[in-house]
Amino acid sequence: MKKSEDTKKRILIAAEEEFAQKGFYGARVDEIAECAEVNKRMLYAYFGNKEELYKTVLLNVYNSLSRAEDRLIENDKNTDAATAVRNVIGLYFDFLKNNDNFVRMLMWENLNNANCLKSAKTQNIKKNMIDYIEKKICEGKIEGNFSKNASAQRVTTALLTFVFSYFSNKHTLSLVLDKNLASEKELNTHREFVCDLIINYLKN
Repeated sequence: MKKSEDTKKRILIAAEEEFAQKGFYGARVDEIAECAEVNKRMLYAYFGNKEELYKTVLLNVYNSLSRAEDRLIENDKNTDAATAVRNVIGLYFDFLKNNDNFVRMLMWENLNNANCLKSAKTQNIKKNMIDYIEKKICEGKIEGNFSKNASAQRVTTALLTFVFSYFSNKHTLSLVLDKNLASEKELNTHREFVCDLIINYLKN
């Protein structure tokens, strides 16, 4: 049993690298099998086909973020609404900084119209965090700290867009702006900018 789990783990690690670098259509099962040190027959025995392997990897990278989100929610000890929003923004910055493959796989999915994502049962994978953001914004309104017109949907969309776009475009923007956007200084500056931008929207 342990050997079987170790083999599956090696395949998934190799597959994540291959799919992240080349996308679903560019990735080759031969390369994944060779990197994982297994034969293709064994790979197909575990995952069926290339599409099912890709969906499994996609769910794994999404679930890694979901676990980080759940930990943040579980550790919320009556955090005030503004601080909670800042904590969520910080979570996404830290996660994306340390998970290039997540960024790359989402970029590939967007290029392919999220075709695999639609059938990978990820529809509700963000529900806990979305509900948490809505709850905190509602609390902020009740406390009188947030505008009654503040939209949780707008905040969620802006948060994910501002943060993800920074990491998905960091290489080209670093060249255009002649700055290393991956440096700690630039990351922290943009993190504070996004926090202030969203908090100002919520208060006005």
